[in-house]
Amino acid sequence: MLRGHDRGILSLEAAHDRFFEVGEVSQDAVRRAITESWRRSQAYGVDIDDLRPPYNCDIDVESRLLRAAQPVLDRLEQELSGVSMSVILTDANAWVIARCTGDRLLDRKLDRIQLAPGFSYAEQHVGTNGIGSAIEAGRAFHVFGSEHFSGSLRNFSCSGAPIRNPLTGQLIGIIDVTCKSPDATPLMSALVQEAARDIEQRLLDLAGESERVLLNEFLAAHHRKGKAIVTISNDVVISNAAAAQMLDPSDHVLLREKVAELTSSGHDAVGHATLNRGHDVTLRCRPIFFSSERAGAVLEISHKTDIRKSKLQARPTLPQLGLKGSSPVFRNVCSEVEEHCWQRSWVLITGEPGVGKLALAQAAHRCCFPAARLVVVDAVDLTRSDGDQRRSLGVELGECGTLVFRHVDRLSPAMARELVEIASSAKGQAGGPWGVATANNPGAVDADLMRMFSATVTVPPLRHRADDIAELVPELLRRLAGRDNVTCGAPAMRILQRALWPNNVTELAEALRAALKRRRAGEIAPRDLPESCQAVTHRVLTNWEALERDALVRALNEVDGDKMRAASLLGISRATIYRKIKLYGISA
Repeated sequence: MLRGHDRGILSLEAAHDRFFEVGEVSQDAVRRAITESWRRSQAYGVDIDDLRPPYNCDIDVESRLLRAAQPVLDRLEQELSGVSMSVILTDANAWVIARCTGDRLLDRKLDRIQLAPGFSYAEQHVGTNGIGSAIEAGRAFHVFGSEHFSGSLRNFSCSGAPIRNPLTGQLIGIIDVTCKSPDATPLMSALVQEAARDIEQRLLDLAGESERVLLNEFLAAHHRKGKAIVTISNDVVISNAAAAQMLDPSDHVLLREKVAELTSSGHDAVGHATLNRGHDVTLRCRPIFFSSERAGAVLEISHKTDIRKSKLQARPTLPQLGLKGSSPVFRNVCSEVEEHCWQRSWVLITGEPGVGKLALAQAAHRCCFPAARLVVVDAVDLTRSDGDQRRSLGVELGECGTLVFRHVDRLSPAMARELVEIASSAKGQAGGPWGVATANNPGAVDADLMRMFSATVTVPPLRHRADDIAELVPELLRRLAGRDNVTCGAPAMRILQRALWPNNVTELAEALRAALKRRRAGEIAPRDLPESCQAVTHRVLTNWEALERDALVRALNEVDGDKMRAASLLGISRATIYRKIKLYGISA
C-alpha cells in the first residue's frame, strides 16, 4: 500500500509526463511556480534527457561576493557536517562559484550532474532548479524531486535564495542547498534565506565607509518618515518602495541635479520638481557628510497635495510612542495593531508571557486616541468581583476610548460567557470603544469570546528578535535607574542578546534591575549580570537558529526527552540531533 508521500510523488511524475505529452498540467498536482518554470524551460529548448550545463574556467575567486560569503559557507559546512546536504554559491548568472558538502557520496553525485564550480545552472541550460529558477523568479525558490524539468535532476531537491547588493538592491548571486530527495525538508528554504541575509550583511560590512554612511542615513530616514525616501550620491541611488513607485529611471538624473542645487549651501533645504510622469513634487533635502566632505543627500519626496493633506490628517505612529525595536517582525506587528486601532476593529493580541502585549495596546491607544480614557481589566480580577461590580463595569467600559481585557485565556467558561455579554454591550454602543484582549495561550480562549475579535496578532518572543535588545536595554535602564549615568557595555550586551529569555522583556527588565544593584554608575559588565541570564550558546543566534532551537526543544518535550523519537519527529538523523543539542546548549 502506498504512503501519502509516495502517492504524491507518483502524481507529480504523472503530471510531469503529461506536460511533455500534451502540454497540459494539473494545478492540483503541480505548484504554479513550477508550471511556469517548466514552460520557460521548454521555451528555452532544454533537453529533458541530456543535461549539459556550460562550463567556464575563468571563475573570479577574489570576487567581493565570495569574500563576503566565505565565512557563511564555512559556518554552514561545519553545521552540516555529517548531513547529506551541499551548500552552493553562484553569481547572478547562475555560474557556480563555490560548493561545500558534508557528505563525500553526495559530492560524487553532484559531480556527475556537473553541479560544481565553473558550471552554470541557469534555467536556460538545465531547466527548473533552485538556482536558475530563483534568478528567474527573483525570490527564494525550492524544487523537490520530480518538480525538476530535467530527468537527471529528479533524484535531488534544492532550495535557492537571491543575494542582493544591500545598497542598490541588485541581484548579485544565489545561495542554494541541495540534497538527495529523501533527505529534503521544508526548512531548507528558511536556511538559505537566512544565509542570504547573512551574506548581504557581510557585503554591507565590506562596503566602503561612505557607502555605509549613506545606507545608515537612508534606513534612519525610512523608519522615521514612512514616506518616499531616496538617498543619492554620485555613484549610488537607494530608494524605498514608495519612492520606487513614484520615480522613473530618468528621474534619477533630475534628482542628482536638484541635490547639487539644494546642497550647495551645506544645510537642509526644500525645493520643487516636476517628475517625468508630470507629477509636481516637493523635495526635502538633507546633505550627508563623511570626513568633512559631502557624500550625498537624503531626499523626502512628497506630492504637493500629500503635504497639505498630511498637515490636516497627521497622525503619530507607534514607534514614536516609546516602543523600542526596529526588527522587521516587530515593526510588522506594530503596524497591524496600529491599523486595527485606527479602524476600531477589535483585536486579540497573543504571545508568550512578558513580550509586551499590554504595552503594545497602550501605545496604540496613545497613538490613536490620546485624549480618550484607557481602561484595563484583568480577567482574574473580574472573576473575583461580584455581579453588581461587573454590571457597573459594563456601563463604565462603554464610556472609554479603549478597553483592554487581559489574560482572557484564564477565564472559566461561565465567566467567559459573562465577559462576552459585557463586551457585546460596550461594542454595540455608537462610537463605542476599541477593544483589545491579551492571552498567552490563544487555544485556551473561549470560542464565543474569540468571535468578539476580528483578528489575532501575535507578538514574537524576544529570542526571535535579538537585535531589538540593543534598543530595549538603554530604554529599560533609563526607566529603572531614573537617570542616564548607567550604560550597558558591549560584552554584557552580547550576553543579553544570546540569552533565551523565557519571560521575554519582563525577564530582561528583572535582569537589568539586578545589575543596577551591583552597578549604580558607569558601564554594566558581564559580572554585574545575574547568573540566570548567562548564555547557553557562545554567540548571538540568527532568527533561523532560534527557530530551529525552539523546534528541537518542542520536539524533545513532546517525547519526554527521547532523542531518537525527537529526531524521527523532526525528520533528521540521530547524529544531527545530538550535534544540535550540543550546539544550542539544550538540556535533554
